[in-house]
Amino acid sequence: MGEGYYYGLIDYGFDRLAPSTFETDNIPLQVFVKSIVDKMFEKIGVTYDSAFFDSQLFKKLLMAYEGGVFPSIDSATATAQSIETDQINFASGYLVDKTINGIKDYEYPTFNFGQYNDQIYYASDSGTDVDPSSQIQTNEPLNFVSSVEGDFELNYSGSDDVVYNVAFTNATGGSNIYGTLTAQYFLLVNGLITQSGTLWSNEINSTSLTNSFTATFDVDFDLNLSVSDSVQLGIAYNLQNASATNSTALSSTLTYNITSSTSAFDMSYLVQEIQPGSSINIKQFLPDMDCFTFFKGLVTMFNLYVKPDTDDPYKLYINPLNDFYNGSANALNWTDLLDESKEIKVTPTVNFSAKEYQFGFADDKDYWNARYEEDVTRQYGSKSVVSGSQFATKVTKMILPFSNKLLGEIPTTNLVVPRNFQVKTDESGVSEITQKKGKPFIVQIKNGNVGTLQSGDWTHINELDVATVKTEYPYVGHLDDIDTPTFDLQFDVPSYVFYNVPAGVSYTTNNLWLYHEKFIKELIDRNGKMLSCSLRLNSNHINSLDFGDLINIDGVVYRLQKIAEYNSNDDNSTKSELIRLIEGEGIQTYTIPDVPVDPYVPPSIGNRRVTENNQRRVTTDDETRIVE
Repeated sequence: MGEGYYYGLIDYGFDRLAPSTFETDNIPLQVFVKSIVDKMFEKIGVTYDSAFFDSQLFKKLLMAYEGGVFPSIDSATATAQSIETDQINFASGYLVDKTINGIKDYEYPTFNFGQYNDQIYYASDSGTDVDPSSQIQTNEPLNFVSSVEGDFELNYSGSDDVVYNVAFTNATGGSNIYGTLTAQYFLLVNGLITQSGTLWSNEINSTSLTNSFTATFDVDFDLNLSVSDSVQLGIAYNLQNASATNSTALSSTLTYNITSSTSAFDMSYLVQEIQPGSSINIKQFLPDMDCFTFFKGLVTMFNLYVKPDTDDPYKLYINPLNDFYNGSANALNWTDLLDESKEIKVTPTVNFSAKEYQFGFADDKDYWNARYEEDVTRQYGSKSVVSGSQFATKVTKMILPFSNKLLGEIPTTNLVVPRNFQVKTDESGVSEITQKKGKPFIVQIKNGNVGTLQSGDWTHINELDVATVKTEYPYVGHLDDIDTPTFDLQFDVPSYVFYNVPAGVSYTTNNLWLYHEKFIKELIDRNGKMLSCSLRLNSNHINSLDFGDLINIDGVVYRLQKIAEYNSNDDNSTKSELIRLIEGEGIQTYTIPDVPVDPYVPPSIGNRRVTENNQRRVTTDDETRIVE
């Protein structure tokens, strides 16, 4: 679990033969969030240590397709929007051709050639370009301008032949030749560098005056382009640490050149269709969201603490702040370190808390989100906490970049699924379900192992148009289970739900708020206190300091917030700030035995609206409509 992808049922408003019938192209795949995290860290060369990311709770999370018209690009269309090019050398016959006179170091028999950077842009051979849709605007440099919107894969591969020669005057005896040559790429989209990295690097350490080598490379870039987006590729050839030694030489010259050999720049427009035997491009099901926004969203969602390894700069420790702190039973006793000769100040934490703390999701006006918010006047699954401070004016918002999709029962079925579509009504009063490309959203699979299904009657039509009647379906949603929920991807319990809750089923309060609750309470609780004092800390305390350790002073347990102006060269005590611990190790959870259910009639019944309960579905010219 947690690797690859999953096919869970979500109602995107696609035209279907019947409410309980889903064809293959009605079920976009969802990608496990942990797979995305792993690929992201692998891409940047960083590792992580996280019991939370390895937990079953996190491994169940899926990034869902955001909705809208399903992309369909066949192989013929993809070929027509792709290009193939061959790299050419410049008029000199080289990519780089350089001669450098060495500067003699008179203390040592060494000639230094300095450091140089030669930047070029890829140029193609117009005679061999394959460009069916005339997207190549110029060849020297190559400027690709997309005529379509969608996903491309750029491949730059081939080899460079490098010759590195040193000449001396009045040289006798042996010589030593040094230098490092590196080729780095930078990809520009609309004139801005979006990706960069190393193509190849080679170190020269030789006694021969003539050196040569062939550097091969093969790099891929994933691009999501809009119409008229331009793409160019630049290469920077760097010379560093270049020198030559000879005990009798009076002067020295370095000549090096770089020649492109069988190198190519190809832009492939990606096939995006569901056909028997075809490959699925998983990227088309992922949102257009950068890694920073995605990861920051997870940090906010689960109140994660990211801590670098003290010995390895390429390793991070990542866990919820709930799990960051060691138990209060193991709190360090710093009572004797308190400097009572200095000011000791206790301040109610509510004095510097915000007026209100708002937890919520990216705003997304699909039919169900908009309907719930109009009825309840707050976002589904959101939470607001007021501090009670009479002086605070600030509102702190912790809003995820992910939206939230309400669970609903598809009419005339027993299928409870997330629902993401619009309902549009024309002037004549005819309403129609339309697909909606919304904000990215995360769901979780049903409790149990991958493959654990939910009871429900439906028909699956595969890619060969073979229909199979099933009595269980692959449930996904913000709840981990409809029948016995134990975790909810919400910040609060909804005011009501859009499906019939089975008798005896309780709604869980084990949700995202539990990752934030104790820390907000420590700020707004009437017993919340911040201790400002001076502590007699020495180098041993500082060197072994771990902010995950709780601090015991006079029997009261605190979280260490700040140590300021520590100086190991004097014996003065150090100013420190600590926050009083309010709830020990955990917050009590409970269940709600009676869930408010109002599947189709909103509380504001006087404001009559189009609903699926008082309408029937008809199909005309292959269009699904809802009519009163």
